[in-house]
Amino acid sequence: MRRTAFFFLFILLVFFFLILTFSTCSESTDPNPHTEVIKWDFGSPQTVLTSGTSGSWDDHHVGWASVILDSDTLKMWYSASNASDNIWAIGYAWSLDGLSWTRYSGNPVMTKTYTWERDIGQPVVIKDGNLYRMWYQGWVGAEPVVVGYATSPDGKNWTKRENPVMDITFGSGEKTQIGLWSVLKIGSSFAGWYYWTDENWNDHWTSGKGFTGYASSSDGISWEDHGTCLSCSGSGWDADFAITPLVTNSDITLNNETISYHMLYLGFDTDSREPSIGYASSQDTYAFKKYEMNPVKWYLDLHTISGSGITLSSVLCDWPETGDFHVWYTESPYGGISSRLNYLKGKLTVEEVEVQ
Repeated sequence: MRRTAFFFLFILLVFFFLILTFSTCSESTDPNPHTEVIKWDFGSPQTVLTSGTSGSWDDHHVGWASVILDSDTLKMWYSASNASDNIWAIGYAWSLDGLSWTRYSGNPVMTKTYTWERDIGQPVVIKDGNLYRMWYQGWVGAEPVVVGYATSPDGKNWTKRENPVMDITFGSGEKTQIGLWSVLKIGSSFAGWYYWTDENWNDHWTSGKGFTGYASSSDGISWEDHGTCLSCSGSGWDADFAITPLVTNSDITLNNETISYHMLYLGFDTDSREPSIGYASSQDTYAFKKYEMNPVKWYLDLHTISGSGITLSSVLCDWPETGDFHVWYTESPYGGISSRLNYLKGKLTVEEVEVQ
């Protein structure tokens, strides 16, 4: 009888010890839970392109550019106007570091041709095999209301399509202006992100709303609208406008999920009209989620001259290192000072932090 009781007590003690050991091991595997978060770090802005020499085609405003990496060379197509009649055209330049640029002696490489091109500018260029493709904005009145398309074998000699590929009737809803701001070749198709302003917008940016939409195309000419993919928040720093999207493709892993598409955009409200840079990310080309720590660069940190307007122009990522982001943006100072093109380097990293 004693043996039976002793044996039963021994079994209970062993069982209790096993439970205590398992519980202790389970709790000690991760006493402080962690999660991964995105961190942004931007440097200070530098002016990299200003007005040309007096009497030249680009001796007034300069900016609104598209930059690509072609082999080991950075190639830029930029917008500019002259002081005599303020007519806009598109020029070409190249660089090895993104800071020092050499203008092409044969500039401009594209000028207005058709009646729907009162002025042309804000090119978006990609290299597709051996062919350069350009989408550019056309102004009919005071705003960009059409998107043109052209191709080139060398980036200097361009052949335009006679008719626009997009205008303010594109998609749904009334629009006062539209601009195709980013294009990526994904497989055999093209993905495009455009901004538009509603019917309440005015040319002083003191009313109305601005949004970012997504479209796709099989040939770069006929586009299918997929609707708004980024909206203004209705309050805070991007209350009324979330526009001029710069989208790039770079796979990162965040909490065991792959994020493939990264968007930098301008956000602001109609009261302050102080555009700052926001960040949004997506696992696909459409469903973008805004960064919780937006904006990633404040309005006051983007100036080289106090009191000016800001427009995002181009972005290049993962060069020369993964996580490097190179942003070129246009600064338009008030008071008659000519617009210029600025450069901003950023670094995106994924860091592990302790869950509070």
